[in-house]
Amino acid sequence: MDEMPLETGGLANGTPLASLLRGAPIAGAMLTGEEQAQAIRHLLGGAACIEVTAANNPAIPPPLRVASGRTESINGHPPDVVGIRCGPTSQYLVAIGFRSIDALQVFTSANSGLKNCPVTRWENWSILWIRTDFADKKNIEAGDMLWICQGIVPLGWLANDTGDIAEVLQQGEPQSIPYANIVWPQGFRGGFRLPYFKFLYGSPIIRNGRRTTLNASLWAGWLADQLEVRFDTRVGAFRQLAINDGTDGILGSATIKEMVAAFLRAAAAQDAKGFPLHEIRPNKIGEIVELMKLTNPVTSLTEEEALQEFFRVAICNQPGANITNEELWEAYSNFCKSNRVPAYPKCEFRTLSIARVRETFGKTCVHSILRNGHSKRGYNDLALLPGLEKPLANGAASIRPGKKDQITSAIRDGLESKHPTGGSTFHGKTERPEDTRDGPDGEDGSIGDGQPVTPNFCHIPS
Repeated sequence: MDEMPLETGGLANGTPLASLLRGAPIAGAMLTGEEQAQAIRHLLGGAACIEVTAANNPAIPPPLRVASGRTESINGHPPDVVGIRCGPTSQYLVAIGFRSIDALQVFTSANSGLKNCPVTRWENWSILWIRTDFADKKNIEAGDMLWICQGIVPLGWLANDTGDIAEVLQQGEPQSIPYANIVWPQGFRGGFRLPYFKFLYGSPIIRNGRRTTLNASLWAGWLADQLEVRFDTRVGAFRQLAINDGTDGILGSATIKEMVAAFLRAAAAQDAKGFPLHEIRPNKIGEIVELMKLTNPVTSLTEEEALQEFFRVAICNQPGANITNEELWEAYSNFCKSNRVPAYPKCEFRTLSIARVRETFGKTCVHSILRNGHSKRGYNDLALLPGLEKPLANGAASIRPGKKDQITSAIRDGLESKHPTGGSTFHGKTERPEDTRDGPDGEDGSIGDGQPVTPNFCHIPS
């Protein structure tokens, strides 16, 4: 993650844009021309801060910057570009660059609310323009994706033969999306999520003179997010929110502590000198686990809520179809088991379902549904939807067990990211320390067996 200096753009001859003309600064919009400036603001919103600057301005992120800005022309174009300054000055306008159209389509498919945002083209980058509620002080480059929340993003060359400043791939309006709701590409999720957690909770490591401690609040939120675990207040245990394989997803107390310890060891392995190894001890791990219980806790559905959800997602009107009472019960029972929500007893479900079907679909129970040559009780013109084993929308379902062999994968998938220029605080490997005791306490600082996990971490500055 490289911080882009917020330097004032300049013209090719070095004249700053803040130079005065009749007592007023020369704005980028004035240099582009009224018609072009209106077109840009129509595309990106009236608050977009337009700037004209040299193509090699340090305020432009390196992947978008043209190296030689002092030449008379670049590919036949004068070296000045028209760009947009991202961040607070443009009401938190953010540019997301993609090296390929495929990467852009994957991202917008995962974030359907951003499909109608404008897309422009600069050099080999497709740039999606959005607004969000959080903008870090640093930009992020991860694989084929570039997140720009600070600095200048070029739209096009100032002197363009076509008369159009920007190459627009898709018209639209920058949509607003909460940063916490953005779905990031697999393998880079951790690199994009960590700055947000630092904004909420502060630095991962707290240094007070010679004393260093872990920021338990940050690590609790970070761990719950990366390990995809939530505390279920109904059963008093953690659940791992992941793909449904029909197995019990409740995590025992020892298991969740093992996962936390493995995650902390992985972090320590990437920063042998800076990470406070003495903090990997039962008391600190217990403190983090207790705070994790307060991070987006899951409250399981009641029997009535589960029944309502079943009728919402599992049954539909379908002319010519039919379903028996027994088939309806079996579907409901399987739905509750796979989603780990409480179910009514069979006799009570039969009574409740008659009223619920009448209220929801306007159907009454008949005794004429044929199955194997016999008439059964049930409903006409109703059908069960496929895929009832899928997770509930509220997240109170579809879980996998917290097995030890999943811990390494969960940490690695959440934290692997391309290291930015300038290095990372966590780097290299370290052997597991023979003793991680916390001095006078005499408590064993290690929990669990096996070798430490050493994934490639994203930038986790202290």
